[in-house]
Amino acid sequence: MFSSVLVANRGLIQANCVRAVKELGCKAITIYAPNDRNSAGVRNADEAYELTVKSSGIPYLDIDQIVELADRLRVDAVHPGYGFLAQNVEFKRRLNEKGILLISPEFNAIDLLSNKSAFREFGRGLGMPILPGSETSSDVEELKAAASDIGYPVVMKATEGYGGIGLRVVERESEIEGNYRSITSQAERFLFQPERVYLEKCVKNARHVEFPVARDVNGNRVVFPERECTIQRRFQKLVTESPCSFISASLRNKLRSAVEMLVDQLDLKGFVSVEFLLDGDQAYLLEVNSYIQPSHAVTSLLTGVDMLREQVSIAAGQPLSFGQKAVDTDKVAIGVFVSAEDTENNFAPSPGKIDRLDLPYGDGVYSLTNVHTHDSVGTFYDPIIALVMTKENNRDKAINKMRTALDCLHIDGIRTSIPLMRALMAYPPYLSGDYDNQFLTTEENRDRIFESYRTPLDSEIASLVAALSLHRDSSKQHLLEQARSNSKSRIWDMASDWFNRQK
Repeated sequence: MFSSVLVANRGLIQANCVRAVKELGCKAITIYAPNDRNSAGVRNADEAYELTVKSSGIPYLDIDQIVELADRLRVDAVHPGYGFLAQNVEFKRRLNEKGILLISPEFNAIDLLSNKSAFREFGRGLGMPILPGSETSSDVEELKAAASDIGYPVVMKATEGYGGIGLRVVERESEIEGNYRSITSQAERFLFQPERVYLEKCVKNARHVEFPVARDVNGNRVVFPERECTIQRRFQKLVTESPCSFISASLRNKLRSAVEMLVDQLDLKGFVSVEFLLDGDQAYLLEVNSYIQPSHAVTSLLTGVDMLREQVSIAAGQPLSFGQKAVDTDKVAIGVFVSAEDTENNFAPSPGKIDRLDLPYGDGVYSLTNVHTHDSVGTFYDPIIALVMTKENNRDKAINKMRTALDCLHIDGIRTSIPLMRALMAYPPYLSGDYDNQFLTTEENRDRIFESYRTPLDSEIASLVAALSLHRDSSKQHLLEQARSNSKSRIWDMASDWFNRQK
C-alpha cells in the first residue's frame, strides 16, 4: 500500500478521497485554492498546501505547480478525482517522470480514452454501435457540411473535453461558427486541444446509462449495476438511480456483455465507467471515462463496496477484494446532487454565505458535502455542494425515502436546487419513468415540475407576498384593489388590515 497520496482536486470528490486514503492507513495530502481554504477536504487532510493563483488559468489545472509539489513531498501517488487533470495524458507523463503514479489506467488506455474521436473509431472497430458523426475538423465550412450530412440537431464536441465542458448542441447551421468559437475559448482555459472538434447526431428523448467496472492487475473484473443518469442540466448529472428500472433484462445483459468485452480489449486496470445513450431499445456507445465518476458514491451505497478505497488499492497493485456476486443486488439506490444555483432562473449561480446547513440522516440515508455552516460559496468552480442518497428495497420506496430526506435538508443563505429536487421527487412523469434527457433542459419543463408541486398554501403565501409588495408601493394601489375584487382569497384583505394597523 502507498505511504502517502496527494489528492489533486477540490469539492465533494476531494473530501471523499481524503477520507478513503486515510481509512487505508495512508497519509492524505491535498491542495487548495485560496477560496477553498475552509473546505471539508482541506480540513480533514493530514496536510494541505495552498496553490498559487496566477493571473490566468485555474490553479487546479496548473500541471507545473502540482507536479513540483508532489515531487517535493515525495508522495507515492496522486489521486486526480474527476474533471480537471483526471484524464490528462501530459499530467500522467510528468508525474511518471518523477516516479509518481497517477491513479488512472495505463498510458495506452488513457491516451485513447482522453480522445473522444479516436475512441469512437476504436469502438466502431469492435463492432459497437456508434452515433452517426463526423471526422475531427478545425474548419467551420467542413463542420457545416458534415452537420448537413448528419442532420440537425448535432452535438459539437471537443476531442478532449470532459465533465460537460467542450460540448454544445447545435440546432441549425447559423450556430456552427459561434459554438466552435465558444468551445475553442473553453479549451484554452480548461487545458484540452482547442483546434479540432467533431460532430455527433443529437438524440433527444433518450436515456443515459453508465456501467461502472473494476479490473485489477490480474485481469479480474467486476461489472457493477448500471447507473441511470438521464436527468441532467448542461450535460452534468443531477439525479442518479441504480439500477435503471426502465430497461429490459435482455438489453441489460447485452450491454453488460459489451462492457466486459470492451474493458478486456482495452486491458484496463482500476475503475472506469462505460457510458451508453439509449434511444428506445437501441443503445449507442458514448465513451469510457477513465476516472472515478461523481455518482460513484451511489454505487458504493447500493453494493457496500467503497469504490474509492478499492480504486486506490488496485492502483497499489492489490487484487480485488470482492467478486461479481458481491455486487449483484435487488436493492435500489438514488442519488440527488444539490447545487448552489437558482433553478428558477435557468440555473444561474447563487454565491453567498451559508447561514444554516442541516443534513438528513436515518436508515438507508447517506449524505456527502464539502461545505459547513458559515462557509462561503463562490462562482469559480462546480456548483455542486452536496449529494444526498437513499437505498431501499425498490424504486418507489427509495423515492419516498428521498422525499423525506430532502424535506430534512436545509441550506439557508443561498439559493439551491433543493426546491426543484423536492418537486421532481413528487412529479408524476418522474415517478412513472416518463422522462428523458430533455427533462430539465427547458424553463417550460421546470415550471411544469414546480407547478405540480405547489399546494394551495403556497398560492396563499405567494398572494400574501404580492399583496405586501403592492401595499408598499402607493403607485400600485389600484392593482391591489383589483386583485382584492377578483380573488377569492382572504389573504389580500388580511394584508390590507395588517397595513392599516401599522398606520
